[in-house]
Formats: sequence, structure tokens, C-alpha cells
Amino acid sequence: MPRKAVKIEDAKVTLPDGKMHFLSSGKGSPLLLLHPMGSSVYAWSKVIKSLAEEHTVYALDAMGQGDSDKPEKDYTIAEFANTVVNFMKVKGINKASLIGNSIGAVFATQIAASNPDIVDKLILVGCPCRETEQERKENLANMKNRYDEKSMPFPRTMETLKQSYTHVSPEFLKKVNEDLRKVGVWSYKTSIALNNYDIASALGKIRAKTLIVFGEKDMLRSKENAIKNYIKDSELVLIPDAGHVPQMDNPEAFLKVVQPFLK
Repeated sequence: MPRKAVKIEDAKVTLPDGKMHFLSSGKGSPLLLLHPMGSSVYAWSKVIKSLAEEHTVYALDAMGQGDSDKPEKDYTIAEFANTVVNFMKVKGINKASLIGNSIGAVFATQIAASNPDIVDKLILVGCPCRETEQERKENLANMKNRYDEKSMPFPRTMETLKQSYTHVSPEFLKKVNEDLRKVGVWSYKTSIALNNYDIASALGKIRAKTLIVFGEKDMLRSKENAIKNYIKDSELVLIPDAGHVPQMDNPEAFLKVVQPFLK
């Protein structure tokens, strides 16, 4: 019997600081997807329909990114997280599971740490974990190579794209750079917010059942065990043939790990 076609709603919701763009699909327990830095809901394009077979899935464009509005003020990580909490309130979602990738994993960490009652299960994918002031200083210095004098992100090239993804193509590069142009200075602003965030403290406050996921070729893997040690009873899984965004590099392996955990 052929699989029933999954419809995806493309819409916006009004929050206190502006309109947030999102995709939604499916029926079942709520599942929120939070994308990487400088990206958009496109980061979930290869898995959203499969996840929607058992969940009501909401893929959000972070404020300042994708097709969401760009607020007048700069955000802290706590404020980024609060926009997700506000989204849940507006949509009448009392409790949801969260999957966050990269900066999205940091937003999810903050939500789980500060609002434990609204988080069911938590999946942190390629989560950055700069535990010390020295690590944050080094990252701040490295940021100069990623942005121009106006704090705009440099376009990715095929070579720089290979630092994050195992499978690249000219078509994929074009889409990645389209998202980067939409984000503009908000990529820099979000990077600064991340650099000022005490993630170690937040990770230690998580009480939700947590799955930590890294692509085997993710450059941030050096922190996989540190994150696991902060979160009591958490699980750690590696996705083969995948980099920093494993749901795009190897969606089948990603789903094979994520779907059973969410049941």
C-alpha cells in the first residue's frame, strides 16, 4: 500500500518581537525542530515528512534568520530560546520534544534548562560546547575569518562547505548561500550571543531524557563526552558518513536513531 502523502503547512505566527516563519506537518505528539546557524527550515527538508508520520512537527526559522523577522534589538541565547517558548504558547503547545542542530541545540539546551516542564524529550545534534573563557576567546578571534568589515558572513565555497557537510554539490551550495544572504548580520549577532553563553551551566540543569547526536566527521565531536557527562543518563550516538548537519548528510541513518528515541 503506497504511503499517504504528507502535507506541509508554510506559515508565520506573530510573537512579541515580530513574525516567526515555520513549517508544520503531521499528527501526534508535538516535535519542534531548531536549525543550525545561518540556515533555515531547509535544514530539515530531508527528514520532516518522515518525522511527521508520528508527530505534529514544527520546523522554526529562528528570529533574524530564514523568513522570520529581524528584530530591532540584539538577542541573547535566553531571548532566542524565549521566542520558541512564546511560539509554543501561541500555538497552544503545553509540552513538546525538541531537536536542535548546532545553535539550535544551544537554544534547545536553554529551553530544557529554564523551562523543564514544557520539554518531553531532547535531542542535541552537533551541539557546540565552549566550556571555558579561553575557548570563547579563541572562537571570537576565529570569527574574523567568517565575516567582513560590516559583520556580513562571507559566502561559502565548495571547500568551506566540506568542513560542515560530507555531501556537497553546486546546487546545495547555492541554497546554503541563499540562506546566508537572508540571515546577513544576524549570523554575526547570533555568534556573539553564543560566545557570551554559559552552556556548561545550562547543560547541567537538563532533566529531560536526552539523546546527543554527532556526525562522525563533525569537527565539534571533541566535546561529545563532555556534553554527555553534564547531562545525567543521556545517550550518545554517532551518525556515519555525516558532518555537522547529519540529517542532511545521512537522513536515513539519522532517522534510524532519532525515531525510536522519540517513541
